[in-house]
Amino acid sequence: MKSTNKILTIVVFGLCLVASACNFQSPTPPPVLPVTSVPTDEPTIPPVTEVAVVDESTATPTEIQHVARPDDPVYIVTQLVHDCDVGERYVPGEPVRIPEVCDLWEIDFVERPTNSSYDVYYPYLDIQEAQFGATIDWIFARIEPYQVAIPAEDENVFYAFELDLDFDALSDILISVEDLQLGDVFWTVDGLRAWRIQDGEVSLFFDQGAASDPDLIWARRTPDGVVEFGFKPSALEGDLTFAWWAWAYQGDLEASQLIPLDTFADTFFAIDNTCAFGFNGDASSLPNFCR
Repeated sequence: MKSTNKILTIVVFGLCLVASACNFQSPTPPPVLPVTSVPTDEPTIPPVTEVAVVDESTATPTEIQHVARPDDPVYIVTQLVHDCDVGERYVPGEPVRIPEVCDLWEIDFVERPTNSSYDVYYPYLDIQEAQFGATIDWIFARIEPYQVAIPAEDENVFYAFELDLDFDALSDILISVEDLQLGDVFWTVDGLRAWRIQDGEVSLFFDQGAASDPDLIWARRTPDGVVEFGFKPSALEGDLTFAWWAWAYQGDLEASQLIPLDTFADTFFAIDNTCAFGFNGDASSLPNFCR
C-alpha cells in the first residue's frame, strides 16, 4: 500500500513540473479578490490635502487674552509726595511763573508745564501729587494733575513713573501710558509700555499687553482725572525696594530722554516731574530726593 502511494506521489509531482514548464513563458495572473479588511499594527497615514498659504501682511493678529486685572487700589499715606503748584500762581494772559527751586534741571527735578515762551500753561501736565501703594498681588501708583483737559489732537501726552532699583539716581524701570482718554475709567493696556534700562541699554519689555505676561501692567483714569497704574511685583523681578518719581510729558517720548535729563540740552518744555521718594528703602542720598 505504501509503494502504491509513493508511485502516485511521484506521478503527481511530475505532472506539476510539466505544467509549470508549459506556463513559464506566459503566466496567468492570479485573480484579484476584493479585500474587506487588512489587519495591521502600522499607523494610518491621512490623505495629503492642499494647504492654503496665508499672507501674514493681511492676516488678523491673535487677540490678547487677559485673565487678571488689578484690584481696587490701596495707597500708603507715607508714600505721598506733593509737587510744585504752578496752577495756583497762573493768571491767564500773563507769563507762567515758575519758582526757581522747582525747576532744577541739573538734579533731574523739573517744573515746566508750559511752552518755551512761558505764555501757554498746560494744566494737565502740572503734577500736584503722586503716590504709591500695594496689596499682596499688585503695586499701585497714581498721578494727580492740576486739571483734566484734552490736549490738541496732534499732541501726545504721557504719564509715567521711573523706578530706581539700586538708588543710584538713574532709572532702571520706566512705565508710561500714552494718550489715556478721559473715558478710560476701566483698567486698560492701551498705550501702556514699560522699559528696562541696564548699562545704558533701553529694552522694551511690555507693549500694550504684548509680553510674556499680558496682565503685567495696567492703567486707568479715575472719574476725577487721576491717572493710576497697577502692576505685578514680577514687573520689577521681585525687587520691592526702590526709589520712584512721577512724570507728565507732552510730545514724542523716547525712553532714553529721561535717563538722566542732564545728558540732554536744557530745552525741554511741556514737562513736569516730582521729586524722588523711597519705597521700602531710604532715598535720601538721591539729589532729587523729596526734602
